[in-house]
Amino acid sequence: MLREIIISRKKINGLTRRWFSNEIFDVFVFFNHEDELVQLQLCYDKNNMERVNSCSRDLGYNHARIDTGRNISGRSGSPVFFDCSNCDIDRVKKTFIDSSLDLDDILFDQIYRKLIGFKLGIEF
Repeated sequence: MLREIIISRKKINGLTRRWFSNEIFDVFVFFNHEDELVQLQLCYDKNNMERVNSCSRDLGYNHARIDTGRNISGRSGSPVFFDCSNCDIDRVKKTFIDSSLDLDDILFDQIYRKLIGFKLGIEF
């Protein structure tokens, strides 16, 4: 189940960031002062070629592969996103549904609508 990492709740550039995590996902949601979702980063397959579905009002939708920045010695660097066109969004949606039973209904609905928008190409 996705659990909120409460200690990570922060204000960044006037937006409130919340982070939810489990063994499959890291979900970052950003809300403006009116509690509207204005940006989402849904990272998935954390243990196997991690990727991210991102969307924001300013930049629209994007899908990328994440290079964690870890080198062969195990040292961590900065993660880097590389454009990636192949996204099995139906699998991501199903896995997200299965992982999000503990999210409140409003937050679940906001995130799920963005995943549907990603599939259908609906503007943010």
